[in-house]
Amino acid sequence: MRLRAGARGQANLGRPPCAYRKDLSPIEVELFTHCDGVDHFAIGALLEREDGVEEGVGIARFVRLAKTPVAAEAAITIIDDYQGQGLGRLLLERLLWAAAERRICEMRFSVLAENKPMLSLLRKFGAAKRGHDVEAGLGVVEVVLPVLDRACEEASLA
Repeated sequence: MRLRAGARGQANLGRPPCAYRKDLSPIEVELFTHCDGVDHFAIGALLEREDGVEEGVGIARFVRLAKTPVAAEAAITIIDDYQGQGLGRLLLERLLWAAAERRICEMRFSVLAENKPMLSLLRKFGAAKRGHDVEAGLGVVEVVLPVLDRACEEASLA
């Protein structure tokens, strides 16, 4: 399966849990592959190799928070060999559009404190740190990224 093969090709699978992993559990595969497109949205990036086989190189997703329906937990993962080439930025831009279309006003990311490129990317898009937790011995930064959209502005005024 492409998702599991891609997971073996990179280090940080994001949250939950935010730690270095080598593979996905069957439960995680189920979670990541059964999106409803509204409350759980995901978009992947594929690369066609010279032999014609498609390889998954990145994924971005969000899951709407049940207790705060205008917010969603979000994550972006890029296979190590493809990091630093702008793919994360493209996936984040698409994720923001999808969130706005679904009236999500903020996305919450949990990022390893050592993942400076991801923290920098989120800051460029207007994110602010919400806190600093320690999870499984690793520093995790909680980051909130506002989704700029007229519907969100109207919802905050109501």
